[in-house]
Amino acid sequence: ADITGGGLAAQMFAGGTGDIVVIGFQGVIRLAETQTVDVTIIGQTIHASVWTLVAKAGSPIRNLYDLKGKRIGITAFGSLSDCQIRYELQKIGLDPKKDVQLLALGDGPSQLAALQLGHADAVLQSSPILGGLLKRGEVQVALDMKNEKFVANVFIARSKAIQANPSAYANFMRAYKEALHRIATDPGYATEIATYVWGTRFSAEDIQAQLKDYIDNYWSLDGVMTQKEWELGKQILIKCGASREDSFPSYDKLTEHAPK
Repeated sequence: ADITGGGLAAQMFAGGTGDIVVIGFQGVIRLAETQTVDVTIIGQTIHASVWTLVAKAGSPIRNLYDLKGKRIGITAFGSLSDCQIRYELQKIGLDPKKDVQLLALGDGPSQLAALQLGHADAVLQSSPILGGLLKRGEVQVALDMKNEKFVANVFIARSKAIQANPSAYANFMRAYKEALHRIATDPGYATEIATYVWGTRFSAEDIQAQLKDYIDNYWSLDGVMTQKEWELGKQILIKCGASREDSFPSYDKLTEHAPK
């Protein structure tokens, strides 16, 4: 099922819907901390933020420092985008609660509309829309967040189900990695899949450029979640207040039953 929003996906999974769910890191940590359901991370899909913070082209805003006293768009309070923006602000000595105004603006198109209407000074955008905006010179980058690798999105399953049928989950991860490999090596297949997902409003050239961006920067092609990526993801969630050191589950605990 295609469920919009990690919070809703987590609730439905906890209620018994689905065998495997793609969910943001903060969602699986919340499930583990509340012991809502005994979950295992079986693989990683995204290991960097897919969002780029942008301002209007020609704006004096060219980095995070320039956003002191300004309005910054995020998707939703408590979301991974919220956490990472707070983390990045704290890294440069700005207080997310005092030095900026964070606005929960929803998805990319809604954020773009807020920027264009002057309701926000910087907003989050992602591929494939971001590529077109930059190409047309409509926005400029204030913060590119893809360079730090951390656990962003993962596949989760119920631990008991994995223990009962480990080969089914191993086969799922194998199929996932094979599909990503084909996307990375077969341009025709990749364009067909991307057109199905993104629609026909993008040219084949633009699609290939966006796919290369995802392959090079965002997708975890081997599905492996490293300890280093876990630790940075943990830091981000703790610093933004989404979790606490004393209740954060261990890497070993959440990967103990992952299929080999």
